[in-house]
Amino acid sequence: MQAFKVPTAALAQPLQDLQHYRRLYAAESGQPIALTGTAIIPRKGEQVYYVAQASTVEDKVVATQYVGRSSGVSVRIAKGVSYRVGQSRGQKVEKRALVTTSTGLLYVTNQRIVYDIRSPLKPGSTS
Repeated sequence: MQAFKVPTAALAQPLQDLQHYRRLYAAESGQPIALTGTAIIPRKGEQVYYVAQASTVEDKVVATQYVGRSSGVSVRIAKGVSYRVGQSRGQKVEKRALVTTSTGLLYVTNQRIVYDIRSPLKPGSTS
């Protein structure tokens, strides 16, 4: 786009977005555009129509704590040594959150949907 003095790098993302929306419009119109050169090997008669980044998200316990009260008596036996008798009425409270467990590519074809996991995430890592 030298006529408008717009750097080519500045147009890369908008052009990619336009291509994405063009493919979605064609699919909604009943005339999907087949992709070539994808990472999956299509079956006989199969065509890949859509590829997108995808993630597996699971509801997991991320923290646990006990909330409640306790009652009882501490008896000192010797200097620095005590014995506690009593009870606790605490309840376990879990904090849950959605955690990304893997990332990959989602392929939509005329015969199937394929989720190709590229990187299973280790517990505690972030994406």
